[in-house]
Amino acid sequence: MQLKTPSTFFAVILAACLMVLGAVSPALAATPSQADDGVLQVWASNVYPAADAPGMISFVALYPNNAAEVVTIYLGKGDVTETGTWETGDDGAVLVTLTGNADREYNEPTTMTLTPEADMMSDGVFTYQALTVVTPAEMDALIEGAEDETAASDAENSDTAEMDSASDMRRIWVSNVYPAADASGLITMLALYDNGNMDQYSIYLGKGVVNEIGIWEEDAGDAISVTATGTPDEEYTEANTTTYQHVDDTLIDGVFVLTLWPEVSPEEMANAVDPSGVYGSNVYPAADAAGYVMVLALYDNNNAEQTTIYLTKGASSEVGTWAKRSTVRSRSR
Repeated sequence: MQLKTPSTFFAVILAACLMVLGAVSPALAATPSQADDGVLQVWASNVYPAADAPGMISFVALYPNNAAEVVTIYLGKGDVTETGTWETGDDGAVLVTLTGNADREYNEPTTMTLTPEADMMSDGVFTYQALTVVTPAEMDALIEGAEDETAASDAENSDTAEMDSASDMRRIWVSNVYPAADASGLITMLALYDNGNMDQYSIYLGKGVVNEIGIWEEDAGDAISVTATGTPDEEYTEANTTTYQHVDDTLIDGVFVLTLWPEVSPEEMANAVDPSGVYGSNVYPAADAAGYVMVLALYDNNNAEQTTIYLTKGASSEVGTWAKRSTVRSRSR
């Protein structure tokens, strides 16, 4: 929120004073813990704008031995896999220290801090949500029941008058974490573009990423056919087609489920990283006043104004400048 007029300024002051009447902090969800022996945890970011790609998404894998892996996908451009370690702080935040990527070891480690926010995690700008990690035993149970579930799903779809149209879909779909024969887990990310092209990324945790390209189309009965015709470097001799049932915000292929993933627009991203605006504190005790409130205005031209309001006494203002100091790991490739 930008400070536009004096009336806006005093409205913000009034709102700041009212905050003391009762602010409720949301309960934090369970966070990664070093006590969770044997449990792999994977967090996926929203889809964010990228300078030279249609978008980017990061997957953070926290292994039970405190190894960490961050896989960042740049849609249509490639991927970067970084490795390092992680630990949990006393405040529940997760500190991830990355020491290198597939090509080199870093001269200096880079760090990112993931802090619990409701049922998600945030590094200050980027938001992450947990992926369901399917165990081998759960996978076996899913396979055994897949035939019955598919039949029930087909019957339900045939009785439904209207279903979500695939033409209304947004682009990015992300699967749970499934068991893999020679990797710590497998995540499938599917990007369906408006022009009928697609990118499919198979993320083998601890092994690497396979990027396949091709086309997709909407079939009858709310089915989506995705055809992989090759990789960015090689065309397949024979294309591979997978058919998904489109049910609400999921794509289902037998036991495999992909979920519609949230995307952040460039405008939303700009608002999230632009700190300019007006900020008000709670009401705090004062030695010779009923209390005091601080109001900080950060202007687009990097000027700043701080006003301290002493209730029943008056106010004093200071002016100066402000600059943004980044504490978030760089996302450039």
